[in-house]
Amino acid sequence: MREMFGEPVPRRRSDPPLDLDEDTLDNAASESPDWHLLDHNGRLRSGTVFVEPEPASARATRIRTRSQRRPAAGLAWLVVLGLLAAFFGWFSAEPLWLSLGHGVPGTATVVDCSIHGITGRCADFTPASGAFPVTRVTLLGLGRVATGQQVAARMVSPSGWQAYAGDRSSLYLRWVPGLVVVLLCGLGIAWGTGVSRLPRRRRMFALLASIAGPLLLAAGLFVAAW
Repeated sequence: MREMFGEPVPRRRSDPPLDLDEDTLDNAASESPDWHLLDHNGRLRSGTVFVEPEPASARATRIRTRSQRRPAAGLAWLVVLGLLAAFFGWFSAEPLWLSLGHGVPGTATVVDCSIHGITGRCADFTPASGAFPVTRVTLLGLGRVATGQQVAARMVSPSGWQAYAGDRSSLYLRWVPGLVVVLLCGLGIAWGTGVSRLPRRRRMFALLASIAGPLLLAAGLFVAAW
């Protein structure tokens, strides 16, 4: 009974009896019954249940943020997306420099080659200035070409692995999507490591760190490709 009705309050004998005249009962009946616990006879309405208020500590526990992501799962997302960002950063480095005008002009002689068992398009690149010897590289930017054909091309540096024989505008399609993927990898790291589950004060810092990590990694690969 105490759980249903709460703690009873004793009534003193000296307290005056309730004066429930007809006007008072009529006014009570005209109002919404949800706000009154007594009926016209002054008795407790049937079906009325007293609910003990929820403690503040229980409400705080229920409102508490979601549990943190497991460290093993967050580390796996971090490693996989970090490697993916490194690959796309490395793949976009040389096209970025060539689109900015940095590179060594020369002549590429088309040759037959096989890349991991797949027939590819390669060329022997000879710089116009003779700065470094002939280098076997992958030839990009051209359609179908015959073996032995010589075309004008550019390389970023002697350590590069690609020679571009197309126009400069086509290079944007090679490095812009790569940088977009690098940025998406940063957002994926933020999601995979559970940044949204952190408190508000640390959430923004962790989000910026998750995005800045792949971008800094790509920037390091860009510098190394120079």
